[in-house]
Amino acid sequence: MKKYLAIPAFLIIAFFAKAQVSYPDSLRNELNLVSTDSARCLLNRLLSEYYSEKQLDSVVYYGEHALALARENNKQLNIAGASIACAFSLTQDGKYGKALKYILEALDITENAASEKSGWLFYGMNAREYRLRLLAFAHHTYALLQGNIGNIDQELFHYKEEIRIAEQVDSGSTQGAYMNLGNTYSRLGKPDSALYYGFKSDSMARSSGELYYSGWNLCNIGNVYFKRKDYDRAKKYYYQAFELSREKGNEGSLWASSNRLFHLYSAEKNADSSLYFAKLTLNSKISDEVNYLTRAYENLFEAYALKGQPDSSNKYLGLAFTTRDSAYNKKIDNLSDFQQLTMNEQLRLRELEKEKIESQGRVRTYSLLAGLAIFLIIGLLLIRNNRQKRRSNKILENTLSNLKATQSQLIQSEKMASLGELTAGIAHEIQNPLNFVNNFSEVNRELIDEIMDEWSKGRGERDEVLEKELLLDIRANGEKINEHGKRADAIVKSMLQHSRTSSGEKELTDINALCDEYLRLAYHGMRARDNSFNAELKTDFDLQLPGVEVVPQNIGRVILNIINNAFQAVQNEKNPIISVSTKQLNEHIEIRISDNGPGIPDSIKDKIFQPFFTTKPTGQGTGLGLSLSYDLINGYGGQIIVQSQLNQGSNFIIQLPIQL
Repeated sequence: MKKYLAIPAFLIIAFFAKAQVSYPDSLRNELNLVSTDSARCLLNRLLSEYYSEKQLDSVVYYGEHALALARENNKQLNIAGASIACAFSLTQDGKYGKALKYILEALDITENAASEKSGWLFYGMNAREYRLRLLAFAHHTYALLQGNIGNIDQELFHYKEEIRIAEQVDSGSTQGAYMNLGNTYSRLGKPDSALYYGFKSDSMARSSGELYYSGWNLCNIGNVYFKRKDYDRAKKYYYQAFELSREKGNEGSLWASSNRLFHLYSAEKNADSSLYFAKLTLNSKISDEVNYLTRAYENLFEAYALKGQPDSSNKYLGLAFTTRDSAYNKKIDNLSDFQQLTMNEQLRLRELEKEKIESQGRVRTYSLLAGLAIFLIIGLLLIRNNRQKRRSNKILENTLSNLKATQSQLIQSEKMASLGELTAGIAHEIQNPLNFVNNFSEVNRELIDEIMDEWSKGRGERDEVLEKELLLDIRANGEKINEHGKRADAIVKSMLQHSRTSSGEKELTDINALCDEYLRLAYHGMRARDNSFNAELKTDFDLQLPGVEVVPQNIGRVILNIINNAFQAVQNEKNPIISVSTKQLNEHIEIRISDNGPGIPDSIKDKIFQPFFTTKPTGQGTGLGLSLSYDLINGYGGQIIVQSQLNQGSNFIIQLPIQL
């Protein structure tokens, strides 16, 4: 018997037709009259939907007919819809391999937006809405399958995917997924989560009037209270489920609520009520399905035992074993055979116990010999394992050495990549002071020529005031030449410092100056690669920010990596803005780098710090920049925090402790 019976959640009827099909005969008559494949496909689907809570074989029968029609006409969306209906029924019937085949085909179709061009559209839906609803259902059915085979993590994942996709079309269609999430959390032993999702589903059902499957949900809620031994509340929800299922004609949830009421009354030792509901589980219209029938027999076995009627109890125990074994293709002729087998086994165990007592002396001797042999084997194994361990350690040492060499090469590669991005910016930065040096040198040459002209005159003709002014101008220009020369020297030293292998020695560093320098260099580098690029640069530096003992090359590379990523993020924005700010937060300093780009999708936000992960085109990034940056900051006892939402830009926050 299956460990977990799937609980359907608005599989086809509530999600598509929004109404129950009450007259299958009229549908079959109509099926014989229509001539178009689209109408025949629809009628087969409706018949399949009608039997989803009644006859699993009929679901597959009509579902496969609809599938064949869709395949003949290459209607991809309808292939997916029929495949999901078949997969749902096969999952409940325990035929997981075939169900998985149908589910994977449906997912392959519905995950591709191109399938919207191929399909018969029913119920007034547009192609995109129809595809998304089918995709949500595919995840729903996949979740049921995963739950039946005991893969709870995947079950939860696919229910949550169903909700995410369904909410893009109609938030009300998530009612079934919430119901199943509640059931899953109940099985996980998380009653609070189970009740949260159960009540959420119930509220949605009552608001929408879609109550056909609500009996299942009310049973789930009752189960939570039953496990808490709160039998009064459990009984309340079981009876609500029972009455609603009977009213709506849902045989599946009617059986489930009858079954739960049987267990509740059995727990309360109420023999009459227990027997009443046990009989209902047997007389249900779906009890011809072997799993339901087996459980009905087991219920009657327990109910008659509770009433003190052993003959009836043994009768249903035998029937339970018979039907259970038939599900596994094992035959047991009758209850007496089973009882005889049990008695024979008891006799065999007694004989074994007798033989054990008689042979204790022999066992002691054999145990001693076996112990000596085991010690010998263990000694040989230890010698062998020691040799293997030495060989393995040697291999591991070589592997570690190779990994360290590879790591050094990768770090140097990333460093040179960032240096390459800086080159254009450095060239622009160094050109400015060189231009000043050249200009002031040229002016000084002209001023010296004027002085020489004055000196060539006689003493009475020379203008000493002019000479003094010219000399003062030459000195001022010389100071400016010296100033810009030092600026060029600082830029070159900064470039060399960035490119050379770090000694690892920390020094007191002005974080504001470091941020300002790398912001300008990165911007000019970006402009050199794309002269049409312009961006507004904003800075807000905390002038009271204390110096921090760090390796400046390391922090500079981190800042450069993040700023370069920010420039690339805003490259296609109409009014790109990059902001860099610093401030002190208690015992930490914070560097915040912000952009107004498109933001980072949630699907990759957790991956951006992984080695070799990059969103850049092939050949344009090593995928190591943010990974190395994360490790560098983490090595200082700091952290990098990412705040990003789609279409609202990104914030990268670097936090460093002041006392390292």
